[in-house]
Amino acid sequence: MGEEDLVDLAIAAVVQDFDLAHRLREAMRKGIVEETRISIRMGISQQETRKMLYMLQDANLAHRVRVKETKDGTKHVYWRINYGAVRDFLRGRIEMVRRALLERSHLEENVEYYVCAADPSHYRAPFDEILMEFLGGEPPSCPVCGALLEPADRSRNLDKIRNLLSTLDRIEDALLGEQE
Repeated sequence: MGEEDLVDLAIAAVVQDFDLAHRLREAMRKGIVEETRISIRMGISQQETRKMLYMLQDANLAHRVRVKETKDGTKHVYWRINYGAVRDFLRGRIEMVRRALLERSHLEENVEYYVCAADPSHYRAPFDEILMEFLGGEPPSCPVCGALLEPADRSRNLDKIRNLLSTLDRIEDALLGEQE
């Protein structure tokens, strides 16, 4: 995966749209670019462009380089992509996802969950949330369809989490380890 792909990926993580990220990188390909030109090249409003650029600035993926004011009071704002921060940004995102998966794994290992016997996607709750139903003598039931609740199979979720963690390791090695 090339450097441009990594830039697209990092920008997409911020703006939540891979196509938009690619178009932005292309619009800023020449280095320092005026905000209005970026907007025109991307075919989006200046307000949308500005919002996106400030989001990237907050993530240290873009820098406002300078502001020029013309005699008539018009401001021209110039931006550039911070290519040097892309790998660190992606490492941080990968680590954030890894921590969330490890936390979820810990919950799956230590908390007993109950799911709808008819359709597990209807309802999922930890044991302590349905404990009062057990203590009241009533079997716990799904609030969606009324079916009984049964202990969830935690092994499938744990396997999925382990696979995702392994995938993250491979992504990090492949994408970020190649040009250190």
